[in-house]
Amino acid sequence: MKLLIASALILVGSCTTIRHSEKINNLKNSITYKDETVVEKYMNTIKPAELRVHLEEVSSDKYNGRMTGEEGHNQVCDYIRGYYKSLSINAPESHPNYYQKVPKDVLPDNLNESQNIIAYIEGSEFPDEYVFITAHSDHEGVVDGEIYNGADDNGSGTAAVLEMAEAFKKAA
Repeated sequence: MKLLIASALILVGSCTTIRHSEKINNLKNSITYKDETVVEKYMNTIKPAELRVHLEEVSSDKYNGRMTGEEGHNQVCDYIRGYYKSLSINAPESHPNYYQKVPKDVLPDNLNESQNIIAYIEGSEFPDEYVFITAHSDHEGVVDGEIYNGADDNGSGTAAVLEMAEAFKKAA
């Protein structure tokens, strides 16, 4: 009898919980703008051709799959850092070289110390508010002699973050 009651409560509870997709839609529908044309202006600075350039760069064979803590990943981090510098997107004082270190002891045994890139954009209308930009850009490296470029798995995400950073910088 206890099992039946618990099962019924779980069933009722799961039916009353808003699904994740509904939560996302509710959130999207709740966002309002003073002037949507401003949002569209900066959103339209994100161009498929520019996304492709970044994607092809970070998923290039020359980086050997961007294995965590390996030279290829370090080079991609330099590419990202250089891109931010070219846009005058700053490094935070806490990470003046843009490198957010990830120590070896928090990574699986077979991985070396690594880093992410962190940058920020200061608000123009509200200069005490900031947009921080960071993400991981590493991938699986070379497995059994095959380069795992990671174009779908975070290569595309890295390209998107770079283009969004540019849009936010233009809007600031």
